Amino acid sequence: MSWVVVVNERVDQLARGIQDLVDRWRYGDRYRQYVLNSHRYAARAVPGILAPHALELDEIFVDAQLVFHTADSPSQGGADSATHDARSRTLQEFLDRDKRVVLAIIGAPGSGKTTLLRHAARRAARDRRGRSGARRNIPILLTLRDCANRIARRPTLSLPELLEESLRDLGAPDGWWEASLRRGNALVLLDGLDEVALDEDLTQVVRWIEHQIEMYQDNHYVITSRPRGYPTATIRAADVTRLQPFHGRADRAFRARVVPGRRAARRARRSHRCPPPRRRARR
Repeated sequence: MSWVVVVNERVDQLARGIQDLVDRWRYGDRYRQYVLNSHRYAARAVPGILAPHALELDEIFVDAQLVFHTADSPSQGGADSATHDARSRTLQEFLDRDKRVVLAIIGAPGSGKTTLLRHAARRAARDRRGRSGARRNIPILLTLRDCANRIARRPTLSLPELLEESLRDLGAPDGWWEASLRRGNALVLLDGLDEVALDEDLTQVVRWIEHQIEMYQDNHYVITSRPRGYPTATIRAADVTRLQPFHGRADRAFRARVVPGRRAARRARRSHRCPPPRRRARR
């Protein structure tokens, strides 16, 4: 084999390697834009507001406070179980840590759990290069009731496999999700553990979550549930926090952001109306 052939083969290998890196970078960028677009608007109508599509999530979002469970409803012994205190924290304060976080957020129906996760996903998606101490900038937001049946039927299904199947239209390069999770680059947001309908499915889902946490250890994990559902379906590795309702300053801040949104929604509705018919003058 002549040296020309060898050089050409090496050049081809290098070109394929560079193209693979470019494809992976482009997919990451495309996926983050998909997350931003998917969670741009408020998911549901806010009381007193018109259609939810008229409200951008970032414009009305007010950060909620989380507190650890008290002694009468203790944590399950996660990473922070030895350092619990009564001080409230935002979700972002947890997620900005370099150390792996596994967090269960317990909140009443309508308290903003889903909105909190959607905003966290958008914030991570915008952080392409990673803030200081926060490399986990690939957000994964799953609604557990939508995945429960698949997980129950295929308990060995891995998180990368689930994502490849669910996001097939985005065309991930081979092994992209596996590599990203192995490197600990993901923020895994699992919404509505209590909303898994069947008890047997719930048992399988809990086992599946715990297995993914064990398999892909360096990522952040956040799981939400209503209070009534969590005692029967706990995640052993998770620190348990309670989502605090809005009071005082937070409530006023939320209302201050929502009212302009309501006015904008009304203007948008009026702009789509047909002008009233002109009344004909009497002769």
